[in-house]
Amino acid sequence: MNEDEEIIFNASENGTHSGRLNEHLLVAVSHSPNSVHLLNRTKKMVEKLNASWTALYVETGTPLRDYERDMLHKNLELARHLGAEVVSLPAEDIPGEVIHYARMKNISQIIIGKSNNGSRILHPRHKSITQRIIQDSGTIDVLVVQEKPIRYSGRWLTRFSIWNFATLPHLLSLAVVLIVTGINLIALPLIGYRSVSTIYLLTITALAFFLGKAVVWIAPTSSALLWNYLFIPPRMTFTIGDLEDVLMFVMYFVAASTTGYLTSRLKANERVLVTREEKMTLLYNFS
Repeated sequence: MNEDEEIIFNASENGTHSGRLNEHLLVAVSHSPNSVHLLNRTKKMVEKLNASWTALYVETGTPLRDYERDMLHKNLELARHLGAEVVSLPAEDIPGEVIHYARMKNISQIIIGKSNNGSRILHPRHKSITQRIIQDSGTIDVLVVQEKPIRYSGRWLTRFSIWNFATLPHLLSLAVVLIVTGINLIALPLIGYRSVSTIYLLTITALAFFLGKAVVWIAPTSSALLWNYLFIPPRMTFTIGDLEDVLMFVMYFVAASTTGYLTSRLKANERVLVTREEKMTLLYNFS
């Protein structure tokens, strides 16, 4: 496969992007090992077009593991070495921030990577970052470069296993909910079945603060089902006999889901603010 065949999509209106003056390319960089391939491809395009270019990293506030931070640092250093202007911006919405920056800086082309598996395996109804950038790009060209398969060693296979992505936080949240359920069963004669919802709600708030968005749905859903089955009369069924309990059950699920979501957003915003403060401090010390 040659270099031109690696570019699999172009979102410009006329399908061409050559021959324009003052070309400025924007490449989206992350902690993925495939960013190295993406940067090298962009460098070759820049040389052909005699263009300037920017490597953009969007800091979402999600904490990175040590090896992910190391990989991100190497990718950004490679971008600097290749002559790119490196920009890091805090934002929760990666596609929205990429498009916003591209329009603000009059970017002519956006270069992004396309994975073979993608994140839609876990969320098939959700549009991927690539799809959203293409959809919202408007008149800006979007070049999607197929990522090369990475051969990981045994250590990297362990680090990139499914446990490190989404399963572990979900399992942790479910385990905590089950533990709290056991405590509620023991204390049921003292606190009553309606007070159980309050304890569940406090648990979900704490989980969302420490585990983030991973528990927004799993913890409220599992706790609501357990509360219904084990505590609300008639017990050991999913039937609710009293209309007041039905209303309370619905209110609990809405409150738990909303609380978990808002708490996770608050934690993510806090991480973004901390990152921004650290960068401002570094800039101040440098100046």
